[in-house]
Amino acid sequence: MKIHNKNYDNLDFNIPNSIWTDRSINGLQKILLPLIKKFTSNGTKPCEALTGQISQILHTHEKDIKYNLEQLHKKGHIEIYKDAGSKTNYSITYKYKEPSKRAPESSGTSPVF
Repeated sequence: MKIHNKNYDNLDFNIPNSIWTDRSINGLQKILLPLIKKFTSNGTKPCEALTGQISQILHTHEKDIKYNLEQLHKKGHIEIYKDAGSKTNYSITYKYKEPSKRAPESSGTSPVF
């Protein structure tokens, strides 16, 4: 009997601080965006818009998933497009760009208090 080698290296799911603190991403979108990032292998390949399966994973209504995906698309964080080869006729591409970190402003002196 052969035991299959299972590779779980890419299965962690973390919401990055940049997404968590981004005020343009609201509520359920904070969970959807990293999930789409994971499904698209960090944006390197498109994934099918499986709203039914995503709603089951997140245990919410499919209409909520569709609405939030549309909002992420309007904000430019993902791209939703028609794909004839997809089972759902739609595919998603991850487009979110993390905000650049600004250097702290220095006034030349360091305050004591």
